Amino acid sequence: MRTRPEWLVAAAQRAASLARGLAARADAALGYPHLRRRFRHRVGYAPDFDNPRSFNEKINWRKLHDRASVYPVISDKARMPEYLALRLGAERAAALVPTRRLVTARPTAANLAAAGTGVAIKASHGSGWVRIVAAGESPDWRALAAEARGWLRQVYGQTRQEWAYWPIRPQIVVEELILKADGTPADDIKIAVMQGRAVYLFVEADRFSAHRLSYYTPDWQPLEVAMGRNPVGNHRPPPARLAEMVALAEEIGQDFDYIRVDLLDGAEGFRVNELTLYRSSGLAAIDPPELDWQWGAQWRHRPYRGVWPADRR
Repeated sequence: MRTRPEWLVAAAQRAASLARGLAARADAALGYPHLRRRFRHRVGYAPDFDNPRSFNEKINWRKLHDRASVYPVISDKARMPEYLALRLGAERAAALVPTRRLVTARPTAANLAAAGTGVAIKASHGSGWVRIVAAGESPDWRALAAEARGWLRQVYGQTRQEWAYWPIRPQIVVEELILKADGTPADDIKIAVMQGRAVYLFVEADRFSAHRLSYYTPDWQPLEVAMGRNPVGNHRPPPARLAEMVALAEEIGQDFDYIRVDLLDGAEGFRVNELTLYRSSGLAAIDPPELDWQWGAQWRHRPYRGVWPADRR
């Protein structure tokens, strides 16, 4: 099959992004009928975005109504460490994020290859745009660079109204991989914090192969939970640094009514991977369904009042 030239792919990507943006603005102007239909189809009930009570409804309320200027900063994979430096102090924050080898708005085969292997290549302005290059691997750097440039031409989360991603400057971030003792990529420990207290957490294991999710209370009591279309994994022993992880998540989360702190649990310590505002975009059915309402009741909306200067009141 003949490969299309990159200029043609780029034109199609830009056109598709423009069309999604126009559709998102039209949906907003009409009171979000598309988003409401999508919610009902995916979650299973008609949403109330004006007076939200469930966890999923409140995520959508945040998307549509909460415009704290810090949100694009913490959602930006290139800038998120700036926030950690304010909250935790520069030296401590630097030790808690993966080592960066490259941040660029112009990825090429040459600069990606120069960053080396044993890395994660990711887009700053979205979720799921990531490629792993294992140590010693010989990838097609030209193809990787072309894919990365494709990410940069797109605006993430338009039709789902994920506002916080839209102002982010698109860049490519290349980070050293955090590995487990067996040399595979670290498990992702994702801790949901409301009003400064951890409410639940889940583990995403084998993230780049046959990934599975397993859920726990903050003290690692197993929860029989499924969320959205994600496959459920077997329960496992707690990580050695669980108490430190929960304490850090709560420290970061104290400024927010709700935030998810994603940590990579590696052989040589854990690192902060992301800070997440919109779990599954508020479009994932929760089983058992009552948890959607229980977690929603624990999340009490309040304006951001934290360390970010522009949002101090």
